[in-house]
Amino acid sequence: MVAPNEGRVGSMKGYSHIHDEPPEPGSNGYLDWEETDLIVFYWIVDSIENDIIADFAYHQTSKALWDNLAITFESKADPYLVYDLEDKIISIRQGNLDLETYYHRLHGLWVNVDRSQKQPVTCCDKGIEQYRQHASEKRLIIFLT
Repeated sequence: MVAPNEGRVGSMKGYSHIHDEPPEPGSNGYLDWEETDLIVFYWIVDSIENDIIADFAYHQTSKALWDNLAITFESKADPYLVYDLEDKIISIRQGNLDLETYYHRLHGLWVNVDRSQKQPVTCCDKGIEQYRQHASEKRLIIFLT
């Protein structure tokens, strides 16, 4: 009989793979750790946009991959970067792109804007929700035009 969590990669096993240093190769339990790490690595890679997977998938462990992603996409307020991204958003045109590709590019820019700026409202949940609604409406208009 198998215990409910035995043999599964859940928060008990997977979380440690992005936060703890890996065991030494050849040490007791290394093969089990390596098998679980491959699963966690796949989960992370499967969540990365296809356009940038090659930039990150060369890492040997899920922790190394996770750490590199954290450094690359760490949220920092950068007004110059936000300006550049918003300029690209205004300038982008569908042209001969199919609708899915066009939306994918716009969405990627919007995600980067969100990561690169401080949220202007911090006072209460209602204010944050109002800002998000305003941003969504603005983005819909940009997408449709």
